[in-house]
Formats: sequence, C-alpha cells, structure tokens
Amino acid sequence: MNARTIFIVAVLGVSVSIGLATSCNIGDLVQAKTPMGIQQDLGLPKSMSLNDSKDSYDAWIDDVRRDSQQWRENLEYSEQWVQLINGITMQALDQVGPLIAGVPILAPLAPLLLGGIGLMIKRRGDVTPQQLQAEKEGSYAKGRADAMATGP
Repeated sequence: MNARTIFIVAVLGVSVSIGLATSCNIGDLVQAKTPMGIQQDLGLPKSMSLNDSKDSYDAWIDDVRRDSQQWRENLEYSEQWVQLINGITMQALDQVGPLIAGVPILAPLAPLLLGGIGLMIKRRGDVTPQQLQAEKEGSYAKGRADAMATGP
C-alpha cells in the first residue's frame, strides 16, 4: 500500500468515528422527496431527510385516519337523523293514510295540501321582499353616510 491509500483510509476512518460519536445516522444523510400535495397541505419542504420524512409521514397518516374516522361518525350520525325523520314521517302517513283513503276527495288533494303547507313554512333566514328592500336601503344609506363623512 502506498501512503495515499493509507491517508484516504485514515480520513474515512476518522470521518466515520466522528459521525458515530455525534450520533450521525445514515437516515439523516439520505434525502426523500415529498409529494407535491403533501407539501402544499402541510407546508413541508420538497425533500427531507429519511428520518424526518418517516416522522412527518406518521403524523400525516394519523391525521388522515383521525379525520376519516370523524367524517364517518358524522355521516352515520346524519344517517340516523334521516332514518328517524323518515320513520316518523312514514308512521304519520301510515296513521293518516287510511283516513284520507276513506274520503274520496281528500286522497288526490293530499299531496297538493302537503306541498302548500311546505311552501308556507318559513325557514330561518328567509326574508320577505319588503324586509329585503328595507335591508338594502339601510345598507345603501349607511354606505352613503360613511362616504359623506370621509369626504372626497
């Protein structure tokens, strides 16, 4: 062996020794690419060390599982409400159905009557045309007063 080979082996040996002494891990040296969607969602860099990538992946997959579980529970809860309302409605129709069927004129008018009642029920947030006009005029007047107060 020549002196150059011994020097290279010595430098490599010292480098490995220093790396081991400082708890350097090969996973810190190897870079892994992060998918674009994950980068944008979580604000991660384009590439990270393998060790950091594993930690970020585990955190991301836990978030996805937790969100999926919560969404599934919300869907099941909503389906229970739909089934409850459908059950009540169907039970009411089962009770009223024979009465309506007994009166020949009411049977064809029942859907029209129920549709009319549905149209007349006022939901929260519905406004009459007069209320809408008053709201718009109030907004216009306030905006105009603010503009006049600030001046040209």
